[in-house]
Amino acid sequence: MSNALEEISEPGYARLQEQYKALRITSKVLEDKVMEILGQGKKKVLMDFQDVDYINSTGLRVLLLALQQLKKIQGRLVLSSIKDYMKEVFEISGYTEIFPVFTTQEEALANFS
Repeated sequence: MSNALEEISEPGYARLQEQYKALRITSKVLEDKVMEILGQGKKKVLMDFQDVDYINSTGLRVLLLALQQLKKIQGRLVLSSIKDYMKEVFEISGYTEIFPVFTTQEEALANFS
């Protein structure tokens, strides 16, 4: 199992995919990747959770930090492909009120238009 955070750069936005089954990268790695994307001038970020089976409070905190940084530059952060049992964590913590959450990447990307 690899522990990589893959950035797929597209015109006008960046898509981050976790290449492992649990969001276990350090908050610093994710935060650094988001800052790198912002440094490239990207204002739209899609975080794809298709291959993520678990997220802890540190991962949730990093999502908030990323959102705050993007809001400063009128950017957007959207989430996609969150498994139902993980979506429950987002709902309980109130994150579904903060983040746009889409069932598929395609729906999330359409929201950028």
